Amino acid sequence: AALRIAPRSIVLLQGYAATLHRLARPAQAANAYGRLLALQPDNAEAHKEHADILAALGRTQEALAGYDAALALKPDDSQTLNNRGNLLRQMRRFAEALDSYDGALAIAPTLAVALTNQGVAPFYYDWKLELAAVSPDGTIVRRWPVDWKLTGLLPGDSPRIWRADCRNR
Repeated sequence: AALRIAPRSIVLLQGYAATLHRLARPAQAANAYGRLLALQPDNAEAHKEHADILAALGRTQEALAGYDAALALKPDDSQTLNNRGNLLRQMRRFAEALDSYDGALAIAPTLAVALTNQGVAPFYYDWKLELAAVSPDGTIVRRWPVDWKLTGLLPGDSPRIWRADCRNR
């Protein structure tokens, strides 16, 4: 109703588009973000959100253009670089995906991981852990050692969160 009164309101359109996205109405959300971007083409966050929705709709070329537009406005956005990498990986453009991931890691080299034990016994053995980037064929393309300990992670406990520095070593 408010958009009928003020159809060119940036604030209303942004809220409307985000709400449609959260309500899992991607086609309508994509349309709303498109309207928002027509009014405010320099909104990097709107370009990223629009690209996320377009990617989910399978509109990969449009999504890639959206991520590129967002990065042209805000080149240091690690989340946009990561999402762009995910899209390029889905498109099987692996070298470009790796470049996007490397760019994201250069900006925000810390990765957070939350683990829970959904079994029936605690982890007693001190497993050696590492993070790995794996290609679609299962080949490990990069490894990062971590100093995390799984021992004492009890079933039913809240997730334990670890952070790792994933810069090239």
